[in-house]
Amino acid sequence: MAADVWALGGTLYMLKMGRPPFLAKKIMDLCYKIIHEDVAWPSPSSSSSSSSSSGAAASIQGGIGSSGPLDPGVQRILDGMLQKEPKARLTLPQVGMAIYDNYCVCSKGSSGVVHARSTNSMNRC
Repeated sequence: MAADVWALGGTLYMLKMGRPPFLAKKIMDLCYKIIHEDVAWPSPSSSSSSSSSSGAAASIQGGIGSSGPLDPGVQRILDGMLQKEPKARLTLPQVGMAIYDNYCVCSKGSSGVVHARSTNSMNRC
């Protein structure tokens, strides 16, 4: 199951970043990188916003495959999924809870409108 979480994390990383977490021309070099190197995360200062949408969905999507800023909540979840040590890696239930904790409903307003929360400071309830 831990390998499935890692593979899902790698796939989601690729969808968000537009490239796989590790690149190499030879399979043995790729295996070495996966085992020994850390995932490269963009620095917040080097990214520029590319998403014109607003709300939690935009934070999750955040311009799929773009060089836009990486939401801190998304990075924490992906980082937890891509841990090298299987025992340190998030489980599928933990991934679900992390997504819920970062992006799901936090309250209903008096008008009955549901407000979503996000780790993005612009989208907090």
